Amino acid sequence: MPEAEPDPYSIRLYFRIGLVLLIPVAVILFLFCRAAVDTGALDSAKPCSVSTQDPASRCLSQFQGVVTGQTPEYRSPTRLTISVGSSTVNLGWTCLNMSTSSCLRTSFPPGTKVVTEWWSGRVVRLGMADGQPAVITDANPEYDAVSRGPYPLIALLALGPIAMAGLLRQAPMSVNKLLDTSFDASPEVRKAVPRAVILRVAMGGWGGYGVLIWLVLYLASLFAFAGSSQWSLGAPFLWLSAAVIGFAFTWSTAYLYLSRLVRTSNREAVTVTRIKYGVGRNHSGMQVWYELRNGTLASRYVGPQGLSYAQGDRMDALTDPRSGKVRRLLSSTPAQA
Repeated sequence: MPEAEPDPYSIRLYFRIGLVLLIPVAVILFLFCRAAVDTGALDSAKPCSVSTQDPASRCLSQFQGVVTGQTPEYRSPTRLTISVGSSTVNLGWTCLNMSTSSCLRTSFPPGTKVVTEWWSGRVVRLGMADGQPAVITDANPEYDAVSRGPYPLIALLALGPIAMAGLLRQAPMSVNKLLDTSFDASPEVRKAVPRAVILRVAMGGWGGYGVLIWLVLYLASLFAFAGSSQWSLGAPFLWLSAAVIGFAFTWSTAYLYLSRLVRTSNREAVTVTRIKYGVGRNHSGMQVWYELRNGTLASRYVGPQGLSYAQGDRMDALTDPRSGKVRRLLSSTPAQA
């Protein structure tokens, strides 16, 4: 289980990367939040007492119009040119909140009489002249909010490195140093290592997995709820929930793993009885066998991270006090028998 080392260079690097990325992320999140706020304002808007197209108006007005032209557009089925009184409006209509069959049946060919619904100086909905405006346009803030629903994901690009820098900075020491200092002392001293110290070291050592789980969970929710009309408004909550779940799972798992190593393991030299080379990714690792306390053999994969053994070498390891199974290898080079 690889862990990060809380060295000053890594902390500064993560922090600087996060700060640089915060600038575009702040702009993106501002646009998303503004679209979400405008969506709420539009949903609660009341009809105007006098119909108006004033950009400062926050009430709803309806005007009759005629479609004078249409062109295909990549973000919507078609882009329309609509004549509304003495003014001309260009807009795209979308299938947001419509079923697939309804979307396929909807069409606004030139000459179609339509009713347009205005809010804040723009057409936010339209429909046939003899009906209610229910088709959402690309000027509707709900369309902006939905189209920007994935944007909080980009915040991970900035907050991920900053969170990693914070986790490394708060760690009082590395995992290896905690294990070395703990096992240089007596078993009684190891059992007395404060739980808060173990948790902080675990957070610094394996906090990066929390960032990764955060990203994966948010991506999963992105695809699972992207079809919902309320997805964009719930995106910040899902984003925050993914962060809480990711870090809570990582920290609790890392704490239990490290606490078990410190408090209940034995440190001993385990003799390598057999080796198989060329295993794992790129065939660069090795599988080593050693003897358990009951006389049976157990094996452990050793990756290409600087450890190298030969048959008969002794592995400096943390083991299960009952079975003798290796929990963690400590030595970077083997101790010869």
